[in-house]
Amino acid sequence: MAEDPSICRALMSCLNSHIAVVDASGTVLAVNDAWVRFAQQNGAPLYAAIGEGANYLDVCRRAAEICETAAHALSGLDLVISGRQREFSLEYACHSPDVERWFDMCATHWPVDGGAVITHTDITDRVLARNKLQDSEQHYRAMIENEVDVVTILDASGDIQFESPAIKRILGYAPDQLVGNNVFQYVHPADLSAVKQAFAEVLLSQEPSRPLEFRFRHALGGYRVLESIARNLLANPGVRGVIVNSRDITERREAEAALRKQEIALKRSHQRLRALSGRLLDTEDRERRRLSRELHDDLNQTLAVLAVDIGTLRTGLASVPLRHIDGELHALQKRVVQVSENVRNLAYQLHPSILDDLGLAIALRSYCEEFSRREGIEVEFTHRNLDRRVSPEVASCLYRVTQEALRNLAKHSGARHAFVSVVGKGRYIHLTVRDTGVGFLSESAMTRRGLGLTSMAERSHLLNGTFRVTSAPQKGTTVEVRVPREAHSR
Repeated sequence: MAEDPSICRALMSCLNSHIAVVDASGTVLAVNDAWVRFAQQNGAPLYAAIGEGANYLDVCRRAAEICETAAHALSGLDLVISGRQREFSLEYACHSPDVERWFDMCATHWPVDGGAVITHTDITDRVLARNKLQDSEQHYRAMIENEVDVVTILDASGDIQFESPAIKRILGYAPDQLVGNNVFQYVHPADLSAVKQAFAEVLLSQEPSRPLEFRFRHALGGYRVLESIARNLLANPGVRGVIVNSRDITERREAEAALRKQEIALKRSHQRLRALSGRLLDTEDRERRRLSRELHDDLNQTLAVLAVDIGTLRTGLASVPLRHIDGELHALQKRVVQVSENVRNLAYQLHPSILDDLGLAIALRSYCEEFSRREGIEVEFTHRNLDRRVSPEVASCLYRVTQEALRNLAKHSGARHAFVSVVGKGRYIHLTVRDTGVGFLSESAMTRRGLGLTSMAERSHLLNGTFRVTSAPQKGTTVEVRVPREAHSR
C-alpha cells in the first residue's frame, strides 16, 4: 500500500470516523483507533470478527441473511472492491440497548493494490436534528392543512408562492391553480387600490398588518369577503415571503347588513306606529265628537220633541176627538222606532253584536248587503270552510278589515262591483276583498299609505297575520289578509 505504514496508521488514527482498509478479498488490513474503540464499546467478539485479519465481506454475508440493510451494504462493497464502482455510501441505524445511533458508511475503491477504504461516521446528532425538523415540518403542515383560515405566501411582487388546502373549501380553487399567479388579479376592482396600498405598507414593516377587508373572486364566479392579516417574512430564510392569513367573513357581513336593514325597517315601523297613534287619537277624537253630535243634535232633540208632543197630547186628550188621538199615537210610534233604529246604528258602529250572536260569516254577509244598499255597489260575498266559532279577536279583525276595504273601495275605486271571500285553509283564515275599479300603483301606496291601509295592516300583524295589497292602474285592487284561526296577539 504505502511506503511507511506507520505514517498511514498515524494519519488514520487522527480521524474521528471509524476507518478500515480491506484488500481485494475483503480481508481487513488496517483499522484506526476509532474503529478499535467502537469495537471495544460493542464487545470483544465484535472486534475479533471485524479487526485486522478478519474478512469484512464474510461478516457482511452473515449479516445479510437476516438484515436487508446488510445485504444492500454487501452488494455495494462488492462493486467498489472489484473496481466496478468508485464509491458507495449507505446510511444505517446501529442501536444498542440503551442508545439510539445512526452511521454513514462510505466505501471508496483503493486503486493501488485493489480493495477499499471503508469509513463509518457517527451521524446520530445530524439524524436526530433532521428527524426533529421533519416532525416540526409535519406538525406545522398538519396545522396549515387543517386550518380554518387560508394561509398564503406571496413574494415581494404579490405572486403566490404557496396556498393552504383551505382555499379549496372557502374559495373553490385547488392550491396549484393559484400558485404562480399574481394575487391582485383576483381582488375586486373597487378594493384593488386599498389592497395594493396595504401590501406596500407590509413590505416596509416587520410587524403584522392591521386587518383588511376586501372582496376576492370565487372560482365559480362572484366574490367572497375576506379579512386578512399579513406579515413580512421575506428576510426569514425559512419563509422568504409575505405570509397572509385570510378568513371568510361573507356570511357575517351579510348577517350584519340584514340586521341593519331590519333595524332601519324597525325604526321606520316605530315611526309609522307613532304617526298612526297620533292619527288614531285624532280619529278617535273626531269620532267622539261625531257621536256627541249624533246624540245631542239627533237623539237628544228627537227625544225632547217627543216629550213635548206627548205632553201636548196628554193635555189635549179631553178636547181632541179619539180619531185624531189614534193618528197622533201612530206618528209618535214611528218616531220612537226611528230613534230606536238610530240608537241601533250607533251601537253597531261601536261594535256589531251580530258577530257575537251569529258568527263571522253571517255578520260579513249582512254588512255586504247593507253596504250594497247604501252605496249602490254590488258586492258578491262567498265563504268556505269557515268554522262559526271563530275567536272574537279574529272575527273582529276580519270584519273591521272588510269594513275599511269596502269604505276605501267606495271612496276611491269608482267600481260598481266588488267581491268578498273568506276561506278557511288549514290553520289559517284567508280574507280577500277585490274590485274592478281604477286601481293605483301599489308600491307607492304602501310607501305612503294612509290611515285605512295602515290600520288594516296593523290589525293583521297584531294577530301574527299577513297583509298585502296588490293593484295597478285600471286593473282594480285586491286586499288579502291571512290570520291564524286561533288568535295569538303580539
